[in-house]
Amino acid sequence: MQTIIIMKPRYYQIFLYILSFAFFSCQAKPKVLYQDMQIYPSDQVVAPFEVTEADLVPTQKSVAFTSIQSTPTITRYERVLVKEFTSALLEKIAQLNILPDYRVQAALNRMEFQNTTLNATEISLRTGQILQVDYVFMLYLQPSTLENTQGDWKAKVHAQLYQVATQKLVWEQHFHYVASYSKKIWEQLRLKIAQVFPLRGFVIETREKGAWIKVNLGSNHGILPGEIIYAFRKTVKQEKSGNTMTTSTKYDALGAIRTTQIFPQELIGQVSKEASGRVLKGDTIFTVRPQ
Repeated sequence: MQTIIIMKPRYYQIFLYILSFAFFSCQAKPKVLYQDMQIYPSDQVVAPFEVTEADLVPTQKSVAFTSIQSTPTITRYERVLVKEFTSALLEKIAQLNILPDYRVQAALNRMEFQNTTLNATEISLRTGQILQVDYVFMLYLQPSTLENTQGDWKAKVHAQLYQVATQKLVWEQHFHYVASYSKKIWEQLRLKIAQVFPLRGFVIETREKGAWIKVNLGSNHGILPGEIIYAFRKTVKQEKSGNTMTTSTKYDALGAIRTTQIFPQELIGQVSKEASGRVLKGDTIFTVRPQ
């Protein structure tokens, strides 16, 4: 004979609560994510070449916007938007210090550029030498022909970044700037410029036998949660040839790290399985693999 249990509504709710509590209590507990650096004891092992105070101070290089050309149909506001957008890209991702416009204009107003036969690139490089900057940046804007962007602030952009010392073109991009899609465009260009200007940081703490690390890079450097960064072990070799001592620096790959938490000046990352336990305090971090 089948027995049917009839419960009053209140007792039925209590029964379901007890049943659900018992069910979830039996489930495997998920691994606690590294939400706090105090969860695990700090590892005491350090890399052979520990970070010095000088290493932690970034050596920022400078760039000057020496040329912004555009067709007559490009509005003044579109010029300003593109310049501010690319300036932020160079400052935050490439970590370049942008020279004030008044200094650039003063250099361009020199007598040597009056009635000159130099082209725009040659003038930009010469201006960079006068200003003693590391890079010069050039922009050329044309009307954008992208569909479904009517009424939006937009421009087709040709951007060039030259290194002054070598006079070489180190970064060049053709892209469409659309104000409404600036965040998406930023993400696309951020990855491309990071290949030319990889950020270097250092492991400042490790926990749980090297499974988790803290790095002195963060959101102020353009790092996002879920990104892959790379750890390397610095080795320095000295060789003596006669009376001359030569020093060479080499970086040996250790493995990848996935960023999990980002703070303004620091990040927390989970070390990949193949590199777990190998990454030590003092090891070097690059945002892209060095070529």
